Amino acid sequence: MSDYINFPDAEGGDLPGAEQDARRIRDVLVMKEYVPEQNIRLLLNGAATRAAIKDVVELFIKSRAYTKVLERDWREF
Repeated sequence: MSDYINFPDAEGGDLPGAEQDARRIRDVLVMKEYVPEQNIRLLLNGAATRAAIKDVVELFIKSRAYTKVLERDWREF
């Protein structure tokens, strides 16, 4: 999260560059064909709520996509 609403003045509360980092990781995963783009849910800043993260994790588990992740050889990553 680049901008935490609950930590406006707290030192270390915000993470400058987090959004850009997340986009870059997504781009690498798609470009290297590690993960199909339609399987990526990018939750940035205010969209990355506890409820949204929980929904995405539950969807991931229900889709059984994790079996493909576990079968992949990640040494080249």
